[in-house]
Amino acid sequence: MHENSPIGSQEATEKQTTEPLTLRQRIAELGVRLVELAKANESLKRELIQHKQVEEKLARHAYYDNLTDLPNRRLFRSHLKQALTLARRNQRRLAVLFVDLDHFKTINDSWGHAVGDRLLQGAAKWLKSCLRASDVVARLGGDEFIILLPEIAQAEDANTVAKKILSALRKPFRIEGREIFTSASIGISLYPDDGDDADLLMKNADQAMYCVKQDGRNNHRLFSRA
Repeated sequence: MHENSPIGSQEATEKQTTEPLTLRQRIAELGVRLVELAKANESLKRELIQHKQVEEKLARHAYYDNLTDLPNRRLFRSHLKQALTLARRNQRRLAVLFVDLDHFKTINDSWGHAVGDRLLQGAAKWLKSCLRASDVVARLGGDEFIILLPEIAQAEDANTVAKKILSALRKPFRIEGREIFTSASIGISLYPDDGDDADLLMKNADQAMYCVKQDGRNNHRLFSRA
């Protein structure tokens, strides 16, 4: 019995020395895994942020003009439809202004597309400066812009805004050391006088604008069926 005691004592000693080492190893492994998990979590967060940014960018491209950062046709029609719903409910009037820059093609051909783009950006800023916070200005494409004036009291309110825009656009645009001069032709349609849906109001404002072009440009005109 006494001869076997040292062996049992040795086994107990080995067990005591190996178990703490195994525990330390497990703690170390757990620490490594926690670090890896934290890194994976940060990577996932970055991917989610990037994914959200891409989604927001795509959504913005769907509703805003890339050059001027104004609403595009799609978003403008949505605003106009909402405004028409409110106008019908509250028995109010609204106006649509179709704005086309005069001789823009000549400016583009003479000075290049870079200058033309700067002119469009400048025109967008001038248009916004002439409007109320509740008004909406959008770029349809090329040199064409369109404006919504919700809740106007009378047709003269739209004429007043058109005159303000014409006055602003007559000022020279300073681009790349040059003074670029332009003007605009503006057609106006009114709800409910000239239509009761978005497409018809936009079409009639466009038609009124072409009448201004035919009469010599640099002016505004209310839509007329005559």
